[in-house]
Amino acid sequence: TTAGTGNVISSNTNNGIQILNGSNNIMLNNYIGTTTAGNVNRANGQSGIYITESGALTSTGNRIGDAATSSNANYIAYNNNGILIDNGSRLNPIRKNSIYCNSIKGIELVSVGATGGNDYYATPMISPVFDATR
Repeated sequence: TTAGTGNVISSNTNNGIQILNGSNNIMLNNYIGTTTAGNVNRANGQSGIYITESGALTSTGNRIGDAATSSNANYIAYNNNGILIDNGSRLNPIRKNSIYCNSIKGIELVSVGATGGNDYYATPMISPVFDATR
């Protein structure tokens, strides 16, 4: 499929996008917690993207960004956590996004008990990079 222009997902009381027991969703070209200018605070009340599970069900294979090109990046800014992946959610790739100015963490992978966020992958270190086009 061809990627579209995306959405502005901002100023929600809770999470911008929430996936509960969902699989194989694709999130590309969105402005989450900001406007299309990318420098205006339009925070969501909680996380920009929240992926979680309940009971025996899991959230798997939800793709945030595109490994092939950064032209499909999501701009995730000004939320509490940019992306929060909770216990039991597995194999949700996060690739080539612009994640900045979130008040708690850019990416949080919650690991409690027997099941860890995103299969116990360590929360990645995010290095600052300057984007001259923004």
